[in-house]
Amino acid sequence: MEKKMDTYKSKQLTKNETKLVPALTRPARIAGVEIPEWWDCQWQRIPCNKKACFLCSKQEVEEAWDVIADARAVLEEVSVGALPVSQKRTAIGECAECHAPLKDSNHPMSRSVGKWADELFEVFMAGVVEDAWWLDTEAAAEVEWYAPVLLDKVGQQLETNAWLSSDPRNQVAEADHGYTRYVFAECLLKLERSLRELALYDSGQKAEFALAIARLTRLKQRILKL
Repeated sequence: MEKKMDTYKSKQLTKNETKLVPALTRPARIAGVEIPEWWDCQWQRIPCNKKACFLCSKQEVEEAWDVIADARAVLEEVSVGALPVSQKRTAIGECAECHAPLKDSNHPMSRSVGKWADELFEVFMAGVVEDAWWLDTEAAAEVEWYAPVLLDKVGQQLETNAWLSSDPRNQVAEADHGYTRYVFAECLLKLERSLRELALYDSGQKAEFALAIARLTRLKQRILKL
């Protein structure tokens, strides 16, 4: 009987955990609202670049694209090591500012994720000073991009939660909330995978990357519950 109860508890735990983690399948519609494909290009490191894309088409949203293109340029320059060390320090700071949370920066969740992101950027700064070879890897590029995106989306989700609290029947807010949960899952997956790869490299930042993984793991379920 005891063994059966343990099996039951295990199944229930797995079931509950599954509910907390959104599927990685991109949602096409949430709360009756169609999710446009260009939403993906707002946060993905590599956009679709299709002429028909509302965001990627410069003719339709030239001003919005210029802002995003500038942010991407800064990230790419830092990633490929094209800047002198002094400029890289400024560039990394600019990257963080580009993806700063919209509001609720004093919320405990924003502070926790912000602290994790700040510590991670310090690791990258150490790599910049050492001219570390791993800065040129795909894993480093992924982490540089998705760490600030995750912080930005936490701030956005906190805003959306406040919006839903005041207007619980708002379908647009529901759609935004559901889509952001999907973005959380995608960002966390990319960050975990890339950080694990960086932690395998024989570098001076090996231990720091392992610590970043451990801290992100502790934050993961809290982020997914937002």
